[in-house]
Amino acid sequence: MGDDVHLLDQLRIVELSGEDLDQLWEHYDADGSDTIDKGELTMLLEDVSRLRSGHGNVPAAVVDEIFEQMDANGDLVISRGEFQRYCAASGISLWYL
Repeated sequence: MGDDVHLLDQLRIVELSGEDLDQLWEHYDADGSDTIDKGELTMLLEDVSRLRSGHGNVPAAVVDEIFEQMDANGDLVISRGEFQRYCAASGISLWYL
């Protein structure tokens, strides 16, 4: 878990480059499916929360809301393109955790 927060800490910038997004994608696509499911997104959001707030407690409602926003086509997984579009539009730094 410490490595996860370390990766996010390295990427704590206002805008994420395509390379930064690729790094995040590869790290949090834990099963290598080339999609991010709700469990993998939860891990990412918990790490963002640890970095910003010092704890990994992320309410299920927050995970659900962000997942719904990211999953533009509603297929219950987040594709790389959906992830990149969401991050480009809002940026991880704007997540309200």
